[in-house]
Amino acid sequence: MALAARVYQHDDLPDRPSTRPRPRVIRKTRLIKVRLNRTVRLGLLVALPIALIVTYVWLTAQLTAQTYRLHDDQALRNALVQRDNELRQQVAQLESLPRLESAAAKLHMHVPQSVAIVAPSHAATTKTATSIAATIDGLRKWLHI
Repeated sequence: MALAARVYQHDDLPDRPSTRPRPRVIRKTRLIKVRLNRTVRLGLLVALPIALIVTYVWLTAQLTAQTYRLHDDQALRNALVQRDNELRQQVAQLESLPRLESAAAKLHMHVPQSVAIVAPSHAATTKTATSIAATIDGLRKWLHI
């Protein structure tokens, strides 16, 4: 295969962009950057106070909610303390001596005339040990021997 030389016409040449941008393009990009910077600055100037206001409102709402929860918890605590006091009074009334005596009388109970103490048949024998023996025994227990 032979290489053939071809003559390019002016219309056939590919367009090569120049390495240097045109002055108009430079001015437009600079103008866009300046406008973008102004927009960003304006956006920050507007967004920052709005963000602070929203944060303040949110914190105030949280504080108000906690205040309401605290009030509800205190009201519940007061109700439970009152109920506890009522139940304690009821228990004290049910355990009162006149009431117990009347309940015992209904069950035909009476106070015994005499009380007898009965000792168990296999009473435990007590050991009398000398103080030296007690010391040795305590030392033995302390050393786990």
